[in-house]
Amino acid sequence: MIETSIVLYRVLQESLTNILRHSDADQAWIDIDEAGDRIQLTVTDNGRTEKGGAGHLGYGLNGIIKRCEEWGGNVSISSVEPHGFRVKVMLPVERIAIVEEKE
Repeated sequence: MIETSIVLYRVLQESLTNILRHSDADQAWIDIDEAGDRIQLTVTDNGRTEKGGAGHLGYGLNGIIKRCEEWGGNVSISSVEPHGFRVKVMLPVERIAIVEEKE
């Protein structure tokens, strides 16, 4: 569980950094829910985004995706109407080993 907490901390850290640097938001909401063997972290703001999409996925957001996928989780990144941005991460409580097939 400690490792899962570190992944969640890093995702939260990067999400809040993105809000401060890019969104001009004046509010942010953080939700953490646990359901069975999965934890969901959602970070939403009320700032600027490109209409109709999540915009450009820069270094930070790509880092979030890579970190979560390595842990066996998934990430959803979306704009929020009428304005805002949301990062939603779903992680297993325990790391899921990802086995790559070798040819």
